[in-house]
Amino acid sequence: METVINTITDFVKSLDAELRVFDMGRKVYRLSNNQFQTFENFKAPYPTPLQRHAWLGILIWWNETKDEPLIWFLKLPLDEQGIIIPASRDDFIQRLMKAVQNRLNNPESKEQSILNESNLAFTPNQERMAAFHSKISHFLNKNASSFYEPAISYLKQEQTEQSWESIGLQGLADVCARLEEMNHDELITKALAWLPETPKQIVLSLLENESPSTELTQAILKQAKTELTKETPDILTLIALLRALSGSKATQPRQDLILKMLNIPSIGGNLEVLSTIASRCWKDLENEELCYQLFEKIAHQESAEYIFIQFFTDLVAIPGVRPWLMNTIRRTERSEALSKCIGSLFSGIK
Repeated sequence: METVINTITDFVKSLDAELRVFDMGRKVYRLSNNQFQTFENFKAPYPTPLQRHAWLGILIWWNETKDEPLIWFLKLPLDEQGIIIPASRDDFIQRLMKAVQNRLNNPESKEQSILNESNLAFTPNQERMAAFHSKISHFLNKNASSFYEPAISYLKQEQTEQSWESIGLQGLADVCARLEEMNHDELITKALAWLPETPKQIVLSLLENESPSTELTQAILKQAKTELTKETPDILTLIALLRALSGSKATQPRQDLILKMLNIPSIGGNLEVLSTIASRCWKDLENEELCYQLFEKIAHQESAEYIFIQFFTDLVAIPGVRPWLMNTIRRTERSEALSKCIGSLFSGIK
């Protein structure tokens, strides 16, 4: 009996290959195969959509080629509730199926050509790519990159003349991807006290893909609070610190920090700060007051109505955020600016 192939999962199974899927949108993390299959079969929305797409890093391998897996980066279009829109994906699968007969003769180039021609393909930025490669190497029990040991040496300050440029982004990503191993969280905690600004911001940004320990979380929180006491807090530093905290289990301290940031005009009025909260700390928007305060700040931006609609349509597709977002737009006690933005939203829907 011929196997029916309707999904990417079906396609990979038909090749007797293994599949793992990573989200590449809001942060780099691994979806379970069950999560991905449920999503592909229209039984659940995508858990962390970004800009109406599921941004995926797809890892495919056969036992004999585990050291050189196939890697696809695909962005699958979603409807307003985060459910997959199948047309583009189905066309991609059909073209892949036509290439199956050539796979043994030329397994990578043929399929990669189809991927490159697809409007579903995308290229992650350098930081995302480094985090992804660190995670898949760790997942496949492969050695970290050649930059890993120099990164450890640098963070330990073993060579005083060593510069961070010599270890590169990949080395720092390898350390962060192995945060719970060999006291790496303790190593980073100590390093945050002396790291120069550029490598510190890189490390903090990479930490958004991890779950920092209690000690590391406290160190990051302390730096954020110190930055907020300055006459002119550095916005880029605060954004990096917030990104690092986004995966921490210390929900309440992080939310308290976000609310404090929102209530400082020079920070809460900064669009990059608001974008970071929406894109990295989306789980915190399940806090009704925080969700409301975020959208009040958005409503007071220049071109507020346009920006409001962009933020709303992005976040409303996230299952956990949607009900809290709906509560915000139903709230009667709100500013005139927010009411105007909500009115524009509904006018657009009509």
